[in-house]
Amino acid sequence: MKISATYRGNGPRLYAHPGGPGLSSAEFLPDFGGLERAFEVAYVDPRGTGATPKPHDPKAYALDDYANDLADLIEEAAFVLGFSHGGLVAQRFAARFPGKVRGLVLASTAARFSADVEAALARKVEESRAEPWLPDALEALRQEQAGEYADDAALARVIAREMPLYFHEYDVRAKRWVESIAAHPCNADALRYFNEVEFLSLDLRPELGGIEAPAIIVAGESDFICPPEAGRELKAGIEDSKLIVIPRSGHMTYIEQPEAFYDAVVALLK
Repeated sequence: MKISATYRGNGPRLYAHPGGPGLSSAEFLPDFGGLERAFEVAYVDPRGTGATPKPHDPKAYALDDYANDLADLIEEAAFVLGFSHGGLVAQRFAARFPGKVRGLVLASTAARFSADVEAALARKVEESRAEPWLPDALEALRQEQAGEYADDAALARVIAREMPLYFHEYDVRAKRWVESIAAHPCNADALRYFNEVEFLSLDLRPELGGIEAPAIIVAGESDFICPPEAGRELKAGIEDSKLIVIPRSGHMTYIEQPEAFYDAVVALLK
């Protein structure tokens, strides 16, 4: 499948693959941590999101599908950034197509979803006991994981409700971003496939040794879904890698701490 990308900024090209799965590159806008100052950012719309049409098969959302789409899009070696689920895609892509990767950023992601995730969620819940949004956010997380949403637009609303969990501090900037993404339909087929087929069994650790490009691993200090422990596991598996843990940030590092996120990514150019 030929996927779509939007190009903005100046400098060497950086392909930015969003998370979800089922989210478009609108997740990164309007300002992706200021990276357009240092790179020509190619904002990727994965299959079935944004300007890229849905495949005919509602189950055609395996990690291999995403990695192969990226390989078809990238014609010559470039920098690649994968955020969250996009980081899973980027790991497989970099291991299987090393000649197409000049440098790699794995942001708020993991090689697998281990018991560390359960422990990190428990810590986040305990830290947020006094927050009025906590009960509804936990219910929305349950609905998302159980597939209790009628269509793409309904899924977007469910994700918006659970999003306070993904921030270190659910402040005005975070709320403004969540309101913006709630207006963009998600791809429910993509998320259902991941939650039902890949989430519990996926383990990319055996592939990490095949990543040849220098890698920057970015983790939020209080990320509950891809905690710093996951970042340390990635660093242990990728020979030429550096882990940067961003303080006072959850999963959404580029929104909560854009300056620190920018500095971490542009380290690839040094």
